Amino acid sequence: MKPVVFYYADGSDVREGDNIRTGNVPKAVVLKVIQPNSQDAKDYSCEQGGILIEEYWENGPGLVVETRPDGMFWEDYELISRKQIP
Repeated sequence: MKPVVFYYADGSDVREGDNIRTGNVPKAVVLKVIQPNSQDAKDYSCEQGGILIEEYWENGPGLVVETRPDGMFWEDYELISRKQIP
């Protein structure tokens, strides 16, 4: 099965390792792109797929799973930089 691609509001595709800004914090990272109906989707209770984000708060990191049925994420998720591949 072809993987589902999720997108930021600017049209860029979401990738694991992306450094992003969220509506909550200025620094976060995409830990996982969750494919629909996968074991990860079951584990994170998002059968339609989504993204696992680690947000960096003053008192420590926090995790959030974001799902969007249309594959597009709110404009308050902004791509800052891609993970550097050595």
